[in-house]
Amino acid sequence: MSFMVGVAALILAQDPVVSRDCLDDNGVDRCDSISQAATRARLGVTSIEDEAASGAEVYRAFYVDGYGQEMPAVAFERRPGASPVATVYGFAGQTLSGPVSFETWNRVRTESRFADRQLEQLPAAGGFPSICLHSWVSTVEMANSSPERFRLEPVRRRTEDACSDGLTVRFAFRLAEIAVETIAPCDQLETTRYRSHVNILAACMALRGDRFTAVELRNARSEIGPRRGLDPADPRAWRAALGTNGSPVLNWAGVEVRTERGRDNRVAEFIVARLAELDNLRFEQRTFEGLDARRGLVTGVASYRAGDDRRVAPYRQLWVWDPNLSEWMLSEWIIDPFAPEA
Repeated sequence: MSFMVGVAALILAQDPVVSRDCLDDNGVDRCDSISQAATRARLGVTSIEDEAASGAEVYRAFYVDGYGQEMPAVAFERRPGASPVATVYGFAGQTLSGPVSFETWNRVRTESRFADRQLEQLPAAGGFPSICLHSWVSTVEMANSSPERFRLEPVRRRTEDACSDGLTVRFAFRLAEIAVETIAPCDQLETTRYRSHVNILAACMALRGDRFTAVELRNARSEIGPRRGLDPADPRAWRAALGTNGSPVLNWAGVEVRTERGRDNRVAEFIVARLAELDNLRFEQRTFEGLDARRGLVTGVASYRAGDDRRVAPYRQLWVWDPNLSEWMLSEWIIDPFAPEA
């Protein structure tokens, strides 16, 4: 018995205490080198040590949201023989990039100066402990980022929890803000609909094809269904959400429904009936693709609960711009057959 207790004590003694700054909402250590390497692999990002060895000057940030989910990474990069660019790294090889002005590059450089420093924590006001839940965790990495320190420290890195409200987190979110300003058309997304500039960049990565058309469509139809304050059980509210003067065709797993322009609300009525029939029916948008200046394609997933199971079906929508009403109108909505979620 005493032998087992001794072994357990030895194991605990060898296990280092993980800083609160490193732990995401799921308890994953985001300071761990293996965890960081896995994140870079998923995002297709080169190690900062390799970037430094190549002579590149890089300022970048990785983000984990308040529910432990990895978000796109943001980087400002200046490689030998090339002008600086801002790049957003997403998953499955997706990237967004744009050129960086001289003024913007110097702003990033200047604001990076203390990004790897830790602020002294002051006692809570009134002696009461602060409560911080579902906070983000950010990692900042910099290569050859400070000329006066380059010889001794070609790489700087720090991970910080947003509860700290420290210099690392501030710089990480500042990089995302500057990237939104820099990369078109991310700067045209309506910022009030998103929690942070990182979320704006994630939304921007869902734009395809003619991104200028895609961003217009996303701003106009960023959710499927009536706007807040309208009754989702009212077919008239759904008619407005799908285009007030349109004549959409809905194909629901092989069942076709048509709305005659100005004569009926059959598609809206069909959707309202399904909402009443299916438990927790939802339509989640995934991508917005600009086909040309007046046509856009939205893809997504419909889902509902069936007992203890969740059933899902991919869908796609064709939207057309009506110049007379200055409004996007749904033209066609195809929802594939539902199947149990894998």
